[in-house]
Amino acid sequence: MPVRQDGKWVEKRAGTDLDKALRIHARLRPALLDAAKLPKGIYKRGSSYYARYREGGQWKHRSAGPELGAALDLQAEILDGRPPSDAVKLADLVERYLKRLETYFKQSTVRTHRTVSRNLLRFFRNRPVETWTSGDLETYIQQRLEKVAPTTVNGELKNLKATLRFAVEEKLIAEMPFKIRMLLVVQRRTARIFTREEIQRLLDSADDRTRALLLIASATGMRIGEIRHLQWRDIDSEQRRILVRAKEDWTPKTNRERICFVSAEVIDELRRYRQTLKHDSDSDWVFQSKLKPGERWRETGNAYYGIHRAFKRAGLYRKGKLTHEIRRAVASTMLLNGTPIHVVKEILGHSTIKTTELYAFTNEEAKREAAKNALI
Repeated sequence: MPVRQDGKWVEKRAGTDLDKALRIHARLRPALLDAAKLPKGIYKRGSSYYARYREGGQWKHRSAGPELGAALDLQAEILDGRPPSDAVKLADLVERYLKRLETYFKQSTVRTHRTVSRNLLRFFRNRPVETWTSGDLETYIQQRLEKVAPTTVNGELKNLKATLRFAVEEKLIAEMPFKIRMLLVVQRRTARIFTREEIQRLLDSADDRTRALLLIASATGMRIGEIRHLQWRDIDSEQRRILVRAKEDWTPKTNRERICFVSAEVIDELRRYRQTLKHDSDSDWVFQSKLKPGERWRETGNAYYGIHRAFKRAGLYRKGKLTHEIRRAVASTMLLNGTPIHVVKEILGHSTIKTTELYAFTNEEAKREAAKNALI
């Protein structure tokens, strides 16, 4: 046992009696906490204390967090023959974090986090989290910047930060291994505001199913996931409204059901589209698979082919989330035409006004008019 004598640490043997050694350790613990120097087998790096021990013929190190008492307790565990638990790996933290997300978030959100975590897992592999350094993080960032944009790297860093914070909260690790800062990225506000003529050209360039989807998107600003989960019972032709509501295996993004009103022209077009379907009862999906009529149009690459083709034929295609550009354009047009922002928030299904403000893009003509009100 490490004992302080004449200003120096010396070893005090307890013989072969383990209980005696543990009693000595417990009796000396207050003195060890007050000592000016750390006892043998314990050292400090940064703000964390570590216990150093032999296992399998090799020296090993285990973090005990920012308190010396925890390090002394860890040392007692080792003395008692209870080896420290296996070093925490990122793969374990990711799986635990994803299970937490499954409780509170949609499956699409969980899938996104799982996908983003893959690059982190490839880099850190099986290295214990406690051995990570800020230099490791810098290396990761530089390697990723050679392949992807800074915005993508920021998404991965946010994912890593959330995972590690979860681990600290659950006491799976003592503290964050390093401080994670986001990269500075120029915010390019390049959203388009489509004109009525452009939207009509887009609709005329689409097949029947894609036309109906783009029609609803242009009239309501609904998310594509919400549109694909519509059933005919959700469309009230008499009241000219569309209900966004949860289904058995799906909920809207913000877990809020809402109503979107549309014009009589939109209702007439949807009636004509319904007549082209073999499965058109109220319980049937509005947008069905062409390969398996009656089944819902799944979110796959093929499902977006018609959308991309319509944009290209209309001369409006550019890389990005095309249906989300329509959603932004709907929001911006409503705001430019004087619709109160809190009303636009409810129409789009945003959880806060701040999200709606991000959609408030202006067109060039509005900027020219605003310039007339400048000082000179």
